[in-house]
Amino acid sequence: MDLNNFSIYNGTNITSHDMNYDYIIDNLDQSVVSQCNTESDNVSGIIDIKNKLIDILNSVPLNKEEVEVVKSDKLVKLNDLYDEFKSDYLKEQEIYFQSERELNNAINESKSNVKKLNVVIDFMRELNINDCKDQLQETIIENIKQYSNNIGGGNDHIKLMKENYIESRKNINKYLDIIKKLNHMNVSNSCPVCLTNPVNIYLNPCGHTLCDGCYDRVSMDNEKKCFLCRTRVLSKFPLYFS
Repeated sequence: MDLNNFSIYNGTNITSHDMNYDYIIDNLDQSVVSQCNTESDNVSGIIDIKNKLIDILNSVPLNKEEVEVVKSDKLVKLNDLYDEFKSDYLKEQEIYFQSERELNNAINESKSNVKKLNVVIDFMRELNINDCKDQLQETIIENIKQYSNNIGGGNDHIKLMKENYIESRKNINKYLDIIKKLNHMNVSNSCPVCLTNPVNIYLNPCGHTLCDGCYDRVSMDNEKKCFLCRTRVLSKFPLYFS
């Protein structure tokens, strides 16, 4: 088609004009705008819908203020109780570890005293073989008897340390009962000793789990016994979650 010799229908008749291509396009655009006002209104409505969708999409990133939740009194109280429970639990742990150290020290001291008394007994038996004792022997015997009595006086100390340990163990077990219940809902596998770090080792043979940091702390205090069940720990192994 020769665009330079183009016929245009103007609504009444067809006229031919010699014109360039740009003029024709401009003329057609003006014709569409002038004759299709209804369609333009429809398009404007769709454009409004599109713009509203764009505004919504632009507002999707949430501000901190928009997602802050006003906690109910019960939730606030529960949160505070948990924080208080954790704080008290960690304090009770320290008391327990201290009482266990003191008991172990008292036990070791008593074992050493038993060895000393065995030496004293053997020595006294040797002295008793000779019925004729001089003044020096009598003095030695009296001193040894006094020394033995002094050692025996430590029995009250070890009894007290044992009582303190038993009481502390009872107190810590109250917390452990709650910890066991919490662990049934524990999807993040938090360490039952510190309630903070994730567990990453398990103990042989009991199979209880805890974090490396707490294992080092607990094993120093209780001669490598499981903090939860008191089974002697033979070894530890890394724990992996798939």
